[in-house]
Amino acid sequence: MTTATSTPAGAAGAPGHEPVLGDPFGAVLRRCWEGGGGRDLAFEVVERDDGFIIAQDAGKYFEPRDQWPQTEQWAVERAQGRVLDVGCGAGRHGLALLESGHEVLGVDSSPGVVEVARERGLDVVQAEFTGLPEGIGRFDSFLLLGNGTGLLGTPERARAILDALA
Repeated sequence: MTTATSTPAGAAGAPGHEPVLGDPFGAVLRRCWEGGGGRDLAFEVVERDDGFIIAQDAGKYFEPRDQWPQTEQWAVERAQGRVLDVGCGAGRHGLALLESGHEVLGVDSSPGVVEVARERGLDVVQAEFTGLPEGIGRFDSFLLLGNGTGLLGTPERARAILDALA
């Protein structure tokens, strides 16, 4: 299970800034986007089933390409043709690919995240990536970057999901 809460810097417990239930990651990205998409506006707290907990600045989901980790830059540079951006988040990878001339479709399960990515200009469908809607077509490349790889679960499940995407 993954959880996230939306708390602006310095506002923990302040009225109107209680943790959000239901679509917490969507609320975190919404708060960051409405504040200009920069740093120190909202923070994501993730707790994995194995007990690992991490807090991250949500501004990272809006950073320009030159501020991404090298592995993400490498992957986006190698995308070809029509691209499926799995777990697209705020759309930073998909938008960079659009600027490079690719046709891109984002997919994310969070309704709030889908709204933010659409507002930023990405074509997005709300769905679980293990149950993509019929009729979205074929893709030449797919991205599964950032925390999205954790959605793959066990090595066996990952193999089956990646085979299905391929």
